[in-house]
Amino acid sequence: MNRSLLQVLQSHAQLGDYVMFHPLSQHGIGLGEIRHATETVVELILFRCLDTTIIRQFVIMPIGVTSNHFAAQSGLVEVYKTYEAVSIERSRIKDIAFILSVAEVESGMFYLSGAENTFFIRYVLGKDTLIQYDRSLYFRRYFIEPLNVRLFTTLNTLSQHLQRSMYHLAESAVPSRSFKLPLFSMECFMYLAHKLESFSVGKSVVRKQCVTQYYNTLKMAVVTKENLLTYVRVASAPGIAALRKILGMCIGVGITKGRPTKKDPVIHCTIGSILTSVECSAEIPVDLVRKPEGRSFLNGIDFVYSEQNRNLHCNVRFTRISVSSAHVATNRIGTAEVISGESCVYVGVWFHYNNTLFEVNAINGNHASCIPVDDETIDPVNLPINLVETLVQAFGK
Repeated sequence: MNRSLLQVLQSHAQLGDYVMFHPLSQHGIGLGEIRHATETVVELILFRCLDTTIIRQFVIMPIGVTSNHFAAQSGLVEVYKTYEAVSIERSRIKDIAFILSVAEVESGMFYLSGAENTFFIRYVLGKDTLIQYDRSLYFRRYFIEPLNVRLFTTLNTLSQHLQRSMYHLAESAVPSRSFKLPLFSMECFMYLAHKLESFSVGKSVVRKQCVTQYYNTLKMAVVTKENLLTYVRVASAPGIAALRKILGMCIGVGITKGRPTKKDPVIHCTIGSILTSVECSAEIPVDLVRKPEGRSFLNGIDFVYSEQNRNLHCNVRFTRISVSSAHVATNRIGTAEVISGESCVYVGVWFHYNNTLFEVNAINGNHASCIPVDDETIDPVNLPINLVETLVQAFGK
């Protein structure tokens, strides 16, 4: 992290914030909650990893055995809160941290799975016992939000939109997606930019814009204003890996299938389906290094921030990949679940038949009912499963 930003973070961390710090041997992973703060020193309550010693001593059921399966698969480290206090200088703080209860992780509103500074907690260690931890910190209302809550809320929203941009895309659509987040926090963008500084290219440029000025005398006028735009462009494999450590392990990967419904609430990645993935080389393209604000058609994720309007514009460019084997998906995201049946035919899959794009509408035994996607003048057809499977595989290639 950039030294100047780190100093700002160190000075702004206050009571109630979770921080990561450079630990001594007796401080475990270097994670704590600020209980008292002065200008140069902070007093922390330590958090430690839930290891096998604590599990055996207090007979704790491992996460995910009977419930909380999402927390078990989230890629987060489980910690517990101790009663140990330690005082450190602010200069030893190295990053902000996010510690969520299991209920918050399982709430359906959490998208930072696998982020390197994000943890979850179930218990608080007392003198001789463990106490259930059910505090809700991030999904509640505040009159004045702490620093880690402000950063978490904004980063979590950005991660949600980036993940959504890679899913349920038509297989014939343009391989790029754009979206805009209004009133995006400047402190969060600067935090993101400096965390990616070594893995991205960036530049600030001033653009002149014509806007309509409205007066309280019922007069309008066209005026010219200057808008400062800051570009942060991630276009390399190390950059995507660094972005996943900030926004979660699901960034840059998705599937093109339709949305889940009440009838079919779960949609899996299957053999023969199409995967969307941001495929980047090991090095940042030379054209982007020379001109970071220039247009690019290569895979990558761009962030453009307007300081005057507080708008963050994101552009995601990706590649469609046919899932010919489970390794295609698990090589890009280790927790991927791939349904590897003998047939790649499922409701909603697309294929070409007689120069027309069809979609499987229903499967009845050895036949599939198929409807045209674009041309309503063509009648639905019933085709053998074996034929549809061959057509789907050819369409995926």
